[in-house]
Parts: sequence; C-alpha cells; structure tokens
Amino acid sequence: MVNSENQTAKPVLLGRRKVSNMNFSKIVTLPKTFTDNYLDENRIVEISMTADGRLILTPVHSKT
Repeated sequence: MVNSENQTAKPVLLGRRKVSNMNFSKIVTLPKTFTDNYLDENRIVEISMTADGRLILTPVHSKT
C-alpha cells in the first residue's frame, strides 16, 4: 500500500484495462479495490505523469 508517508512501497498489479473512446476523449475504468478503499465521497483524483509515461492517480481527500 502506498500513502503520502511511504512513496517507496512496491506497486500492486491490479490487472489490465482497455482504453476506450468517449466522444473526443479516452477513458479507462478504475479498479473497485482503488475506488472502494481510497476515494472519498468527492471521488476526485489528481493525475500526474512520470518522464517514462507512467500515470499516477492520487486521491484528493475533502477537507472537512
């Protein structure tokens, strides 16, 4: 498990997903493990990309 305090944890492979067309965008589904355990009610993620093209999704938690 990776969190803000532990950025060196080994990634967990959650399978492959097909990238699909939707209007003028591309979409991919998120695994239920991620959505159920890491997203809160606002369901917002921050997307970043590494120099080698890897996408990183980071949950954005609401400040309540």
